[in-house]
Amino acid sequence: MAWCPECKEEYEDDVEMCGECKVPLVSSLKEVSAERMLLAVNTLEEAEKGLEYLDYSSIKTAAMKEAKNDQDEPVFVIYVNEKELDNASKIMKAYVMAEKEEPNLEDYYFDEYTTIDVEGEAELADIKSSYVAFIGLGGIMAVVGILNVLGLMSFLSGNLPIVFSVVGIVFALIGIYTKASMEAKANNFNKTKESFDSLYTWYINKYPIDKFYKRHEIDVTGLDEGAKYFALMDLIVKECETNDMTDKVEMINTVAEKVFNQL
Repeated sequence: MAWCPECKEEYEDDVEMCGECKVPLVSSLKEVSAERMLLAVNTLEEAEKGLEYLDYSSIKTAAMKEAKNDQDEPVFVIYVNEKELDNASKIMKAYVMAEKEEPNLEDYYFDEYTTIDVEGEAELADIKSSYVAFIGLGGIMAVVGILNVLGLMSFLSGNLPIVFSVVGIVFALIGIYTKASMEAKANNFNKTKESFDSLYTWYINKYPIDKFYKRHEIDVTGLDEGAKYFALMDLIVKECETNDMTDKVEMINTVAEKVFNQL
């Protein structure tokens, strides 16, 4: 018997094409991978543009169906064969980010390449600013308050000298605590940087960057920057994962992004 890979209708062996779906039949439904939803859009125009982009990017199993959302409103759903889902997801993410000024990617089957700041310069700079502000302001308030309490200055009246003194001392203590926090953060960033450097050094020694394209037999000619990024990052991440230095996804992604920037 023969089967339609789309509607799953059964045919006699001598039939080659599904009468309804107009697609070639297969000898077994085991040959047919599951159909997976890629994204849903609100208009037919958006769906057709998405299908055109997928076809241009060599995703040949993409198809569209009309459905309804939870509010019983019409939506247009793009499906792809399960075998092409990973590639299609990365391609469509690039497409959405290019087409939409503020893309909402929450409903997409996309993997984020979340990275970390191994240097920590911005975070440490913020902590240092807070430390300087608390120490500076606290010191000034404490000195002014104490001088008024001792009668060496007289422009604060009533309980204000005591209030200034107490608040100033509290601010100064917060500043001291903030400095200790900054030093602890700096130590953590140093350890993170060491882990990053170790993994990166291992990668470039095991997988020379200048032989990347030859090693993977990949040609990115014609791919836009978004599609190129997700296609190459996927390969680099898989290579990094062969090392057992770390199982932290963010660290692996950070190393992979540095390698990508050197390609």
